[in-house]
Amino acid sequence: MDRILHVKGAANVRDLGGYVSQSGEKSAKVRYQKVIRSAGIQDLTPADQTLLAEYGVTKVVDFRSAKERSAAPDAEILQAENIFLPIFPEQTTTSAAPGTLFEQIQAGLDAATQMRSVYRHFVEEAYSRQAYRRFF
Repeated sequence: MDRILHVKGAANVRDLGGYVSQSGEKSAKVRYQKVIRSAGIQDLTPADQTLLAEYGVTKVVDFRSAKERSAAPDAEILQAENIFLPIFPEQTTTSAAPGTLFEQIQAGLDAATQMRSVYRHFVEEAYSRQAYRRFF
């Protein structure tokens, strides 16, 4: 099964099905059409929205900040519940948003260092761990 969902209005849209657990047990494989991931979905076309609805998307979990969400609201997917679950506290200066990362790189921060910092926050910060716990 193709993991890539061919939508025009969002980047990196793919099904996370088929991945096997770290233990390697076949029974611990993620099932297809259960979890997909994407970059921002604010620019989905009507055809994209239909494709995702027909694919079975019933919940959209938005990990962005309130500021990011307000600046670029998600396009609606018919019959899908939109759940706001920011992964960073509002007062944090860490962000995985491409625009923020670009601004920091332009200000002289090393891209690799910045990305390592962001990804560390995903797993080390209590706020982020609690948000992911709620998600799972």
